[in-house]
Amino acid sequence: MDIKGKNILVLGGAGFVGSYITELLLKENANVVVYDNFSRGTLENLKNVKDNAKLKIITGDILDKEKLNNTMTNIDIVYNEVALWFSDCEANPAKCIETNFNGFFNALECAVLNNVKKVILASSASLYGTPEYLPFDEKHPMNDSSFYSTTKIAGERLLKSFNKKYNLNYIVLRYMNIYGPRQDYRRDYTGIVMKTIRSVCNGDKPIIYGSGKQTMDLTYVGDIARANILAAKSDLSTGVFNISTNKETSVNDLVSEVINRIDSSIIPEHITTENELIGRRIASYDLAKNCLGYAPQVALDEGLSKTIKWYKNKKIINVKQEGKNVFLSI
Repeated sequence: MDIKGKNILVLGGAGFVGSYITELLLKENANVVVYDNFSRGTLENLKNVKDNAKLKIITGDILDKEKLNNTMTNIDIVYNEVALWFSDCEANPAKCIETNFNGFFNALECAVLNNVKKVILASSASLYGTPEYLPFDEKHPMNDSSFYSTTKIAGERLLKSFNKKYNLNYIVLRYMNIYGPRQDYRRDYTGIVMKTIRSVCNGDKPIIYGSGKQTMDLTYVGDIARANILAAKSDLSTGVFNISTNKETSVNDLVSEVINRIDSSIIPEHITTENELIGRRIASYDLAKNCLGYAPQVALDEGLSKTIKWYKNKKIINVKQEGKNVFLSI
């Protein structure tokens, strides 16, 4: 499908991943509507494209069905990048269900009412739980039972139901461990890449829980965004795909890489945990490669360099604005 001139709605388009998707859609000369309640997203994430004539920004909540429905008028493709944080889902399951499930149900109903051609859902590797084999593919059982992953599983099931009843086309992209510039570094429960960068830049020892042999499939945000564009262009009526690197990085190796790039004098602190289970995550992207033409382009060393540079610039800007180092208390 040629997306030039198509009307595309990005729910959560001012967020971390959503803003990258928005930028790439505009480069494809699509007409883009960003719909965001700005609880996590920021206008700053869209600063590179905010003056683009093909971009429209609407402040709205996915739970506001009337506003959402009006926004979908003449929309061809809908991306859903809206989700409550993993930690917030565990702390407040009711809000998790309301946002991640009920909100997405609203979006699908509105999509049907407005004859949307395709919905693209951001899903998660968390639904696999502890892998039974590596690298795990899309046929791997869904073994996780967190509230967050439960809503992701339910969202995928909703799409199957809407496809069966209303012939609504969809693509599901299961993201791995995403990192990159614009990732929120202010929260205690931010991703491990940003948390490690923040600690080392502040002169603090990164904390490694257990042996540090746990592994991740670290995928650069730019590659995640490219996969979303490929999903929009695909002529598939349905599909579920891992978006990954098929490469394994341990916590120890990640921390060492960050330290070597910023301050080699810092030594990480290991905290012993009882009954540690060594988790491993490596996902196959073969299906996405064969069906969408996806392959990761940004290696970890390049991605870390870009992310560290962004964080350092961000820190300098905030120090100048606030007159003090606002990150030392984070």
